[in-house]
Amino acid sequence: MKGSKKKWIGIGCGVVLLGLAWWTYPFWSVLFFYAKESLAGKQEYKPEDCLSNLKQVGQALELYFEANEAYPPADRWMDELVLFMHADNIEQETQKRKFACPAVGDGENTFGYAFNGEIGTKWIDEVEDHANTPAIYDSTKLTWNAYDDVALESLPNPPRHRVNNILYADGHVGSEGGR
Repeated sequence: MKGSKKKWIGIGCGVVLLGLAWWTYPFWSVLFFYAKESLAGKQEYKPEDCLSNLKQVGQALELYFEANEAYPPADRWMDELVLFMHADNIEQETQKRKFACPAVGDGENTFGYAFNGEIGTKWIDEVEDHANTPAIYDSTKLTWNAYDDVALESLPNPPRHRVNNILYADGHVGSEGGR
């Protein structure tokens, strides 16, 4: 009889544990999902986030024009524009994140935009067709101060977000399909 009683206690404990596991499954599955995503370091992004960041870089470029009447040097364009990135009381390191396309980087080690080296250090009036001249655009180059000697040389193909985002020399942002 003693063995039978232990058997039923063991079965009862097993049933209770299975019930608890079944009852708490939604909690544990959600917790596991978020833990997995945070350990992987992946964040959801929207293609509009990259476009929004590029527009803010465009505003910094406009302020740079007002102060210098020329385009920044291609090899240090981000170093120059970050000084004009206005974000009230935000540290410069946080402002640097605006120079990153969230689809590829976090703004600390990877960025994803390149500058058109053909217009670097030119006076504004030396560029003939501002509306069709790319200034800053989505790029396969991920480093800080990335630039191309030839415009759009490092444009992602296929495009990063179905289209590639381009900031033109006149300040408007447009999109272009893959090359």
